[in-house]
Amino acid sequence: MDLSERASSQFSPLAIWGAIRKRWVLIAALTSACTLIAAFYTLGQTKIYEAEATILFDPQPPRPLGTQVQAVVDVGGEYWNNKEYYKTQFWIIQSQRTAVQVVKQLGLQKDASFLANVPVGQAKPRPDANVEDAARVLRSRLGVELIRDSRLAVIKLLDADPKRAQRVLSALVDTYTANNLEDAVDQMNLAADWLGSQVDTLKRDLEASEMALHDYKKEKNILSVSMDDQSNMLRGEMQQLSSALTSIQVKREQYAARRAELAKITPDEPALIPATELIASQLLQQLRAEFLNASSQRDAMLASGKGPHHPDVMALQARVDASRAALMNEITNVRNGVDHDLGALSTEVSSLRGLFETAKGRAFDLNLLEIEYNRMKRSKENNEKLYGVVTERSKENDLTRMLRINNIRVADRPQTPRRPVTPNVPLGVATGMAAGLLLGLAAAIGREQLDRSIRVPGDIEQDLGMSVLGLLPIVDGPSPALYGARRRKQRAREEPKPGGTPELVVHEHPSSGIAEAARAIRPTLLYL
Repeated sequence: MDLSERASSQFSPLAIWGAIRKRWVLIAALTSACTLIAAFYTLGQTKIYEAEATILFDPQPPRPLGTQVQAVVDVGGEYWNNKEYYKTQFWIIQSQRTAVQVVKQLGLQKDASFLANVPVGQAKPRPDANVEDAARVLRSRLGVELIRDSRLAVIKLLDADPKRAQRVLSALVDTYTANNLEDAVDQMNLAADWLGSQVDTLKRDLEASEMALHDYKKEKNILSVSMDDQSNMLRGEMQQLSSALTSIQVKREQYAARRAELAKITPDEPALIPATELIASQLLQQLRAEFLNASSQRDAMLASGKGPHHPDVMALQARVDASRAALMNEITNVRNGVDHDLGALSTEVSSLRGLFETAKGRAFDLNLLEIEYNRMKRSKENNEKLYGVVTERSKENDLTRMLRINNIRVADRPQTPRRPVTPNVPLGVATGMAAGLLLGLAAAIGREQLDRSIRVPGDIEQDLGMSVLGLLPIVDGPSPALYGARRRKQRAREEPKPGGTPELVVHEHPSSGIAEAARAIRPTLLYL
């Protein structure tokens, strides 16, 4: 068996159970001793009582003036949903300022029992104690917990005297709520002083801006018609001019396109007249028809085989030339008319553009005038608005300050605790018992591991790594060092002591237990 197998066998559950059964007296003794020590230690500690008070953080305190009147110092709203607010309030509850006020109010710096945290009358006076030291002692015994999913907080105070704990915690809660109200009132007073100084300043600014606006309107002669009305009229005029100018420009472009189409007509192709011109002029239709008719007759005669100098062909050619000249003269007349109309339209466009530019210049001037006017008007309106807001807030702040609304209330007053929270005797005894049991188990297992004596054949195989052939009893009888009195008497009754030579005990007593044990070894030796 190697070392790892030997170590695992020593810490197997069966080996541990064997050690417990063998050393149960040691385990019981250590368990009892630790239990008694824990019980005496727990009972010897000073009893500590815990007083509790519950406070409510109200995000919507009573508002006798209604929800429309808002205080300058807000005591409700979305800010209450922030965890930082509650952490801040918890710190204020346990602050040095609150603790000092409570110590001074109750004279705790002179109470030696409070400073030593013992029942009343069990401590000697401490002349060296001061208010700050007593306040630090008070803060060390305070605790604040937020009740989950609520706006409630529990303030806890630990003290050796239950009545003193209730009295001190009551003073602390009252001091904290009073400080919260006084802080809000102080802030409102500061806000009222600031608002009062701002009202006079804003009133002077408002009057100055009103007079400046009046002088400007008088200087620029904008008293009869408002700036908006003038801007609207000028905007309407510009829109009309722009529409007329656009219409004339479109019409001019149409005439220019017509003039371009007429310019494409040449004496070589006088029949390529746009359809719009033919529809507009009955004379052009007639002249074009005569020209096309004469040309077709001439071409037909030429196709019949007559030459260009044939009298009939020459007559038709003269007719074609006359109709072409008449048609071109009419086209020239139409073109001259279009040119005249196009010139008139250009002149009208120039006139309308001039009127539009004049109106545009007036609009720019009016814009500059309106910018300055609006700037002065906006300054006056802002001053008026600020003056109204500050005046209203000042009056609301005065009303709220007189109401003295506190957003923190005491939900449960502190009561005198009936049972101490420490020491916890059952828990202390149970802890001592568990520690003693663990210590006993560790001692039993450790002693068993340190015991290297061989008592059973299995110890030989485990510790020495040798095979066991058998067991032979002691021939001379049991030794007092190896067996107890009860065991020696039992072995004496079971087997009488053999006499004679020890080497011949098997021969002299063949039916004895020693002989049987020796014979049991023989097969093993023969096998080996």
